[in-house]
Amino acid sequence: MGQEILVFIGFFILVAFVIYLYLTTRHKERMSLIESGRDAGLFKGGTDTQHMGALKWGLLLLCLGVGAAVGINLDISRDSDGPLFTLPMLLGSGGVGLIIYYFIAKNQEEEED
Repeated sequence: MGQEILVFIGFFILVAFVIYLYLTTRHKERMSLIESGRDAGLFKGGTDTQHMGALKWGLLLLCLGVGAAVGINLDISRDSDGPLFTLPMLLGSGGVGLIIYYFIAKNQEEEED
């Protein structure tokens, strides 16, 4: 029982350490950009980037939901012992959603140029 608690505490210490390293590295990176006279606004995305990010996540989650529904229905209709079709359908439909996003983003980028 004591080992489980140590693993649990160790996990949270590790997560906190990774977050600390990320934040300090990001701060040092931005400070060095400012010291060299460059704009630190490089890291901020515009509103178009935020909308495209929402589109990407929306397409991914929509396709994952469709894939889960299709996979579960295939498992039920074939009387599978376990989730035989669900995971492949989730992965495949998630990939299709990201491919659709890629083509939409590519077309929008071409329209802006």
